[in-house]
Formats: sequence, C-alpha cells, structure tokens
Amino acid sequence: MSKLFIPFWIILIIWAVVGILLAVKAGYVVHRETGAWLNRAQVSSSAEDMDNYLEKLETGMEEFELTDGNAAFVFKTPDNDMELIMKAIEKARVRLGEIKQMSIASVEYQTGLDDVRGVLRELEPQAEYRYCINHWFWFWFSALFGWILVIVLCVVGFVYYD
Repeated sequence: MSKLFIPFWIILIIWAVVGILLAVKAGYVVHRETGAWLNRAQVSSSAEDMDNYLEKLETGMEEFELTDGNAAFVFKTPDNDMELIMKAIEKARVRLGEIKQMSIASVEYQTGLDDVRGVLRELEPQAEYRYCINHWFWFWFSALFGWILVIVLCVVGFVYYD
C-alpha cells in the first residue's frame, strides 16, 4: 500500500466523524429543542401545559437563531418563512392565554384547546432546515470535501493498483 494512501484514509475518517457530528447537531439537538416541544404541545391536555411547551419551543427557536429568514435556499415560500412560523406560535400562545381564563370543565375550553391543537398539527417549524441554512458553510464544505476526497481516493487507488 502506498504511503500517500494512508493519510487519505485518515482524512476520510475525520471527515466522516465531522459529518456525523453535524448531522447529530442538526437532526437531534435542534429537533429536541424545537420540534419535540411542538409534539408535546399537540398532545397536551391542558392549556397551561400547552403554553409551557410552546414557550420552550420559542426559546429553542431563539437559542438556535431560527426566528427569521426562510428554511430554504431557493424555493422560499410563506410555508418556510420563519417569521410567519414564529407569529403562528405567538398567536397560539395568546389564544392559550385566553383559554386559561375559562373553566376547565367548559365546552369552550375544550373547543379552544382543539382549535390550538389543529393549528399546531399543521404547523411545521422546519427548524432543522433553517439551522442547516444558518450554518451552510460547514454543511456544504463537508459535502464538497467528502466528494473531492472520494474522487481523489478513487484516482489514487486506480493509479496505485494499475
């Protein structure tokens, strides 16, 4: 085996580890602090709990700087506009504030909770996508570097084994 070939394998392993860490950060950590709280809010049985979960969702969105811009590079629509998503969350919290004033045993309370659940069910925060766009350099660098490394390894492998 060529002495040049070994450092390429080391670089490939390092690149893979960095890529996995970035994927974990975007996929798990961001979802845990945003989307998971939205899921909890949807199944909450009280306005107080639902409001607390939405507050944690807002905090997570702010922590990862996901409150403005779009969750798309090219196809920017109102569906992926983070400001509109944040407004929908804020309006749901205002509605929950009104619902909290009602009697828990009332029909209006349960209907209000169902209305908010409907809004939350259709709301997709797209936090992971927005996080990737906010940190585009690392994701594109990782992908581009990986492809270049694969091509170099193939070329070196073919040259070495010919």
